[in-house]
Amino acid sequence: MKVVTISLFFFIPIIVKGQVQSVFWEISGNGLAHKSYLLGTVHVAPYTLLKKFPLILEKLKQAKLAIFENTGDTQATVTTAAVLAHNPPLDSVFTKEEYALVDSFFSKSEFGSIQPHNNNADLLTMAQVTILLLHNSKMNMRFDEYLIAYTKDSLKLKVMSLESDVEQQQYKATTATARQYAELIVKLIQQANAGNGAKYVSDQYLQNMQSDLLLKRNDETYSTVAKRNILWLNKIEPLLNMQSCFIAVGLGHLEYKSGLISLLKKKGYHLKPVVLHML
Repeated sequence: MKVVTISLFFFIPIIVKGQVQSVFWEISGNGLAHKSYLLGTVHVAPYTLLKKFPLILEKLKQAKLAIFENTGDTQATVTTAAVLAHNPPLDSVFTKEEYALVDSFFSKSEFGSIQPHNNNADLLTMAQVTILLLHNSKMNMRFDEYLIAYTKDSLKLKVMSLESDVEQQQYKATTATARQYAELIVKLIQQANAGNGAKYVSDQYLQNMQSDLLLKRNDETYSTVAKRNILWLNKIEPLLNMQSCFIAVGLGHLEYKSGLISLLKKKGYHLKPVVLHML
């Protein structure tokens, strides 16, 4: 599968292990009085992408409730040990040579040196920012953040979070080790310095964004994702029967037999892919 840019990859139908998937789905049937919509997002996509696909915002405006993975409204904490396990000091996960490389890369960007953030940086976010910088994308807001802010501030639409902050943090801790994130960041920067940054992101990261490059998934992680989908479905289904909903979650939560598309179909709902036309 060839991918030219993150924008094109995000909204074209994709083929995953023989399955043809779309990123935007209409939910109907099973006695529903109103249609709802399910959007699979790429969390690190630039927010400006929304303007190229007005149908998404059109369907969002028609909804009575918007449902996201995490709206940022819930306040929760995890144990210090759990936080440190996922986000140890940067100079403990990078070698001296790697630290200098990463610091130089960020120092040349709008974000500046990593040194002031040595003890509290989030490695997953650093990896995502690195990817955006390689695509020359401003990190004013990521796709999901902008969509949530637009929903709450501009549309004044009621929003719901499927997870709390503590659940998000606990999930991060199961997806990859700090060293694996560090290795990804270093590899991305090395490829960029060699003049292959954008190609590396497109050919390697995007093809594996839900599998073993960024998250280094194992059986336990796949099980964790499947469990999250089931828990989310239990929260989503009663809301579908009450009103028209707009649901936006990571694209990986739509795919495979354990994904929300299959789970909703098993419950008797009809899911139809929605064709998105780019302006």
